[in-house]
Amino acid sequence: MDPESAESKLFSALQLSHMTLSIAESVTGGALAKCFSDLPESYRVLRGSLMTNSNLLRMRLLGVSEDTLKKESCASARCAVEMANGIRKVMQTDYAISTTGDPKQRDRSVYIGVSTPQRSFSFRFVHEADSVTEEIRKAVCAKAFLRLYREITGETR
Repeated sequence: MDPESAESKLFSALQLSHMTLSIAESVTGGALAKCFSDLPESYRVLRGSLMTNSNLLRMRLLGVSEDTLKKESCASARCAVEMANGIRKVMQTDYAISTTGDPKQRDRSVYIGVSTPQRSFSFRFVHEADSVTEEIRKAVCAKAFLRLYREITGETR
């Protein structure tokens, strides 16, 4: 385990504070869950994950509103926040991360949602590739884990 990797830093912060994590994904195809669960003893903090590629599952399992999906689509900041809030509620965890996007969209954005006991927000990761590749998935994982790590620890850089 690389102690400097984003997932290792997040794992340590969660374990130290006795907090739990859940993950909801679509466009990253389970990459976040795999990356985090590859850590030894990740089961101590990772309660579970869901990969929801259909809007029906986003609504039924994560509570994403039909209004959000119709007005803003699944590839939106709002959907990412609702997915993160939904998985956090379903899995009853302290923190949650989500990823969503549409690989067919022209702007090639991945939206990353974060849900904490204090607040929920999302941010956009833009890539230039024609499709979501393994390299992009790794970059999204690192960005998502590092952002939650910073939220938990208050580290600003």
